[in-house]
Amino acid sequence: MRDLLATSMQATGTYNREYKDIAWNARLLAGLAAIVLEHDQQIASWRDRGHLIRDLSNGVASAAVGPGRLHYESSKTAFDKLDAAFRNSVPPGAEEIVRKRPFHQSLDRTGLMKRIEKSYDWLRLNIVTEAKIKSEQTRILKEASLIAALGKVVSAAGYPGADETDYQRYAADLVAGGSGAKRAAAESNYQKFHESIIKIGKSCAECHPQYAQ
Repeated sequence: MRDLLATSMQATGTYNREYKDIAWNARLLAGLAAIVLEHDQQIASWRDRGHLIRDLSNGVASAAVGPGRLHYESSKTAFDKLDAAFRNSVPPGAEEIVRKRPFHQSLDRTGLMKRIEKSYDWLRLNIVTEAKIKSEQTRILKEASLIAALGKVVSAAGYPGADETDYQRYAADLVAGGSGAKRAAAESNYQKFHESIIKIGKSCAECHPQYAQ
């Protein structure tokens, strides 16, 4: 993920073409860092700097809001700080970043949902036959896993509506759909995959009118 962001940040031109992806990928990286921090095991080489990567990734996403030189420079400055954290350095101004916070205090739900939507759209539009499951299995497993993981994050206490039964049901269906799509891809079972994609879409369609902000 860091390498993807670095490639997109090479110049104003690449930034202008990819700023939306930059924001989505930065939100995703923030989410993954927050998840890593919840585990006791060293499941990522940068776990001890996970709090820095979480917040500095959010900084990149917040800066990448449009095309143009000014947005590029702001985003590049934010990315350079994130890159320093990956290189085992604490950039200036990051010394006071809190190590652990509840998900709702450190992760923007709207940004995470947009990244979930991107994965869902790719799966729905591109995987339309059993042959595609076999040829795109690696990416399917990645995108479906992201849906399931981020679905668990947005179901955490503290987000608006997360204490309501309907919200938790929609989130559970989202996670189940992502997990089901992952299993179906591993089995090369298109029918089960299609059913899982329908489950994800239904969850989103029913949830957004009530809880999208």
